[in-house]
Amino acid sequence: MPLILLAARLIKKNWTDETKIPANCEVTHRFINQYSFWNLHKNGSRKGGFEGVEGERARIIACVLVVLLGLVVMMPLASGGVQEGYAGIVSLTLIQPPRASSDQVVAKEGGGNLSFAPPGNYPVVLIPGWMTDEKAAFLMDTLKARLEEAGFDVVDFKGVLGNPTHTIVYDPLDPNGASYDGVITGSKGVAQLAEDVKALIEAKLGPSQPFDIISHSMGGLVARWLVEKLGMAGRVDDLITLGTPHHGAPLADVVEELATLGNILPTDFVSDIILGLLPPFGKWLASGYDMKPDSAFLQDLNVWGSVEGAFKAPPGNKYTCIATTVKPENAMWLVAKILDCLADHDMNDYWPYTSNDGVVPTDGSLLYGAKHAFVVENVNHIEQPLHPEVLKLIIYALSDDPEEQSSVTVKMTAAKINVNCDPWPFSSGEIYFSSSVGQIHYSKVDRTFGYSHGGSPLSYGDWGKGEWRTIPSADQVLFSGKVAKGANLRIVASCYDYDLLDEDDKLCSTLDVKIDIEKVPCGTWTRYIYNLGEWSVEIQIYVS
Repeated sequence: MPLILLAARLIKKNWTDETKIPANCEVTHRFINQYSFWNLHKNGSRKGGFEGVEGERARIIACVLVVLLGLVVMMPLASGGVQEGYAGIVSLTLIQPPRASSDQVVAKEGGGNLSFAPPGNYPVVLIPGWMTDEKAAFLMDTLKARLEEAGFDVVDFKGVLGNPTHTIVYDPLDPNGASYDGVITGSKGVAQLAEDVKALIEAKLGPSQPFDIISHSMGGLVARWLVEKLGMAGRVDDLITLGTPHHGAPLADVVEELATLGNILPTDFVSDIILGLLPPFGKWLASGYDMKPDSAFLQDLNVWGSVEGAFKAPPGNKYTCIATTVKPENAMWLVAKILDCLADHDMNDYWPYTSNDGVVPTDGSLLYGAKHAFVVENVNHIEQPLHPEVLKLIIYALSDDPEEQSSVTVKMTAAKINVNCDPWPFSSGEIYFSSSVGQIHYSKVDRTFGYSHGGSPLSYGDWGKGEWRTIPSADQVLFSGKVAKGANLRIVASCYDYDLLDEDDKLCSTLDVKIDIEKVPCGTWTRYIYNLGEWSVEIQIYVS
């Protein structure tokens, strides 16, 4: 019976294409640092799909193939393991809708608007997604390590109230737990999980320490409940959500319909059976039920109004919503197409997306009026916390306040060559340099400079062994820009000796250092000299 219902849903659902951006979208191009984003303002929508009898037949065949191939893809994913290398070209999209005016904001039940923490350099709390227990903590633990490498203070919760890992994990099994409306019992709903997370935060940080939040999937709903319902808004500065089902996850409806044989059996009866027979899965049913579109939980959370069906973020928020899409070369593209066949993933008419990231609808992961709304193409739901392009946006969101940034200039002012350079073709040393400088994982600047044919006393040519020389002023600045306070700045520089007869021009040693910006004195040039064997270099850094 479940297979018959599954086939019926596959035949009924129209295949949509998230790559078809509406023709009447206004598209404007702009840059943020070195990364290219697209600013989209949607004025309408258009859906693709199969039409007519032939289209219906094509849809059936396609759905059957997708189911068979999708199972092959889902099995290794379900068994764990996310690769750290990512294939395909990733492009970034910045969607920044007009901010909601005060007369558009629906007052929060209970009175008044939320008051958020002032900007600052605060510790970061990571809140994981659905089904994250001790065995699934590797996603957020890896994100913690990468943020720490970039210079951020990420809160370690190991041992706090019995938490077994460095980042927060859930313990959802509770005989007194229930979904928000009480339909599913025996496990904790999202609101109850948020209470547990609040207790962990207060036990670790105390009752008043401000902090930032990075949350994945359901963790974004937990984070919003903390802020919007549990009185923690005044302690939270930046709140970042990755693939969070703010508008609900249609997959939850599909699972319920299949499990209840087309809603023939009562949902609570089926959930009790699953909890008894399959407790490792059953203990997550209440929180999964809360993520159904139009669930009582989501209705109570999204009380700030909507624009063309897109839920609003609370006024004065510093939310960053990051959503993703998948393309055919992505491992979860077939899974995403299965979900598109099973359910409608066009959650509203405001955002120009109609598909999903392999689990959650793309447009359903965005909130109208959020401080930032980003879409990263070709990243699936599981990859989101680990993907380098997503990490760049996380770091940008955490460090985009002027109060949280330092102005940094890095110069390469002098160098010394400690070996004899090749004399070919014109002089004894036609030297050039290549550099890469920037905050780790973000805002990297690459430069190549130097090299002279023939040489002169003021050029890069005729560079004799053991000779310190000043780099021409026009070439000295390697990096000048904003860096998050407390970040580690990475400086990489290589020296090359140009030779027409030798393809390997690089002198053996490369400078590769990390500088803790907080330890560099402000308001003055700080000088660093590095002896790399074949060559030496003088670096100067100014922080303000």
